[in-house]
Amino acid sequence: QRQQGERAGRRMAAAYDTPAHDDFFFRGGSNAVLFVHGFPGSPAQLHPIAEVLHSDGWTAQGILMPGSGRDISRLSSLSGTEWRSTIQTTVADLSAKYERVLVVAYSMGAAMTCASLSPNDVDGLVLIAPYQWKESLLDRITWTFFRPMMPDFYRPFRKSDLSDPDVRAQLAKYFPEDHLDTPEGQQDIRSIALPLRMIATLRTTVRSAYGSKWEGSQVPILMIQGAEDTIVDPRRSRSLAQRWGGLTRYEEIAGDHLIVETTSPAFPSVLSNVCTFARERAIAKPMAGPSIQAGEQ
Repeated sequence: QRQQGERAGRRMAAAYDTPAHDDFFFRGGSNAVLFVHGFPGSPAQLHPIAEVLHSDGWTAQGILMPGSGRDISRLSSLSGTEWRSTIQTTVADLSAKYERVLVVAYSMGAAMTCASLSPNDVDGLVLIAPYQWKESLLDRITWTFFRPMMPDFYRPFRKSDLSDPDVRAQLAKYFPEDHLDTPEGQQDIRSIALPLRMIATLRTTVRSAYGSKWEGSQVPILMIQGAEDTIVDPRRSRSLAQRWGGLTRYEEIAGDHLIVETTSPAFPSVLSNVCTFARERAIAKPMAGPSIQAGEQ
């Protein structure tokens, strides 16, 4: 099973081993926007939005988060510190060079961004389908009291219906389509195992992401949520926006979790909202300055 899981991991990394999934940097004017992709995606998820903002005059940078894309083989050894440091350092570097800095973050990237930064670090924040850790009281009790007795690895696709079109559409991003149709390929996918210590790190990071530091914040925040999203519950996003208050703006649009994809009917609405927000921020007075320093952990 370990060998099968490692083989599947290599196939996932190979699927991302193209220039389309690399970091990107489009030099523009005196304002900059950082793009933080979801898990386990790549900068390609937000590349189309970056191109449009660049055409509007923004300098646009997309970073590959550690343990994602072609770096996915390192996922099991990462800590929350490395994720936070990557975002903090990049924002600090941009703030030292550009008049205004926005961050556009998607899904798990939104949680990582909020866990890493404080309101004074940016001039605006766009959270698209912001991932929140969803667990019941029983889940919380299990993590608290029974963690030592839990298995070392979690296999997310062990019971997945690989004939389901939605499941196949997701997996097709990481595996060749013919891999989904062979017994060996399907066994590889079912054998993918994520270390529970890594799941625990994600849980800790995401659960602390949307804390009180953002409540009543005077940094403008745009939250965009798909009404039919089954991964991020719209009710939780609505509640988060309400709790934060301040200058938080909430937009709920028709669409599922994949609203950042250009093939999604919701994409034009996402793009319109992001561009309008960015144009508003481009003419607003810059924030006083970042509270983080490059490399701060």
